Order: sequence, then C-alpha cells, then structure tokens
Amino acid sequence: MLDLNTIDHVDNLVIRPPDYLDMERYTEIKALIFSQLRDLDDLGKNLLDDINESKIKDMIYTDIIDYVRENYLNLIDKDYVLNRKQLRTTGNLLYRFLCVDGFNIIIPKILEQLNIQEIGHFDKMLYHNRFDKNYLKRLITKNLSDVVNNLLKLQKIDLKISEDQQYKDLINTFGNYLEFIDFSDCEKLTTNYLTPLINKSFAKLLWRTLSPVN
Repeated sequence: MLDLNTIDHVDNLVIRPPDYLDMERYTEIKALIFSQLRDLDDLGKNLLDDINESKIKDMIYTDIIDYVRENYLNLIDKDYVLNRKQLRTTGNLLYRFLCVDGFNIIIPKILEQLNIQEIGHFDKMLYHNRFDKNYLKRLITKNLSDVVNNLLKLQKIDLKISEDQQYKDLINTFGNYLEFIDFSDCEKLTTNYLTPLINKSFAKLLWRTLSPVN
C-alpha cells in the first residue's frame, strides 16, 4: 500500500512506463551536444561521457549521425536504427572525431605540419590549392595513418601491449577516423567544418600545437 508519509513531491506519485522519454531532458542534452557539433563551441571536451540516460543517448547518436551525414562526411550506408550497438559505436566515434580529437589533436597537427602561424596563412593555403579538392584529405589521411602506424610500432617494442584493451581501443578509434575520411568528400568537410572552426578558434588550436595534449 502507498504510504503517503513517504511522498515529498507530486512527481513521486507519477508511475512512468519503462519506455518513458523525458523530452525536456532530451532537448537539453541535444542543445548541449549540438553547441559543439553544429556551432563549434566548447570543443575538446567529451560531454557525452557525462550522459547516463541510454534511451536519450541513443537518440542523440542518431541525431549526430544524421547531421554529420548531411553536413560533414559521406558515411558508409549502414542500418544504424536496427543495429543499436553499431548506432552507439558510430555515433560516439563521429562525436569524438569532430568534437574532441579533431580539436585537440588532428587539426592542430595539420597546422603544425603546414607551419601555419597566422589565420591568414590557412586561407592562403586553401587558395593556393583551390584546384586540388583532395589536398586537405591527403593531409588528414596521412596524419591519421601516421598515428595508427606509430601505435602499431609499439608492438615491436613491447609485445604485451597488444593485449592491452586501451591500446586496442586507440588503434580501432583512429582506424575508424581514417575510414571516415577515406570515404568522404573533403570539400564538404573543409567548407562546413575545418574553415569555420579554424576561423573561430584559431588561437586555441594554435596553442594545442605547443601543448602536451598534442
């Protein structure tokens, strides 16, 4: 029997069905994640790690995949809706690629490699290579390949490292990043992601070329 003495708020009287979705909470989380993914704000932090609601998280992953497919990358066609594990894996990888590792590691590495010290240098580089649509794609691909190859070389130094789960996850992560780029039209990524991000956060990106995070 319900003990009214234990009820301290009207919400405690509401019995929610197992498939209940708090739309207000979903909208709040989506706005937070899309401030990174779409607006390119507050990048470098993995805000999804703090989200525990699995149903909402799956919806956010779907939103991420749809937005990235439309605006940034040409993703390989897969049935993410029916395959929940694939949905979570792909959504999480795309988020980390564009909102965390892209900002902390990948783009700063490109700026360092091209010796870009001023924002105008990036624009000149794009103009100089305007007829080569795959110029940046090759740079990103090379940098990601270098990361994977350097990780694989560690196995020659320490054979036991290949059994370490974090090590294996790292190789898989950057291998998947490489696949994202390899199958994509980099002109869309450059126009909608790289150029706006560098124009907006050049000083922060440049600092990461000198920071231990890189």
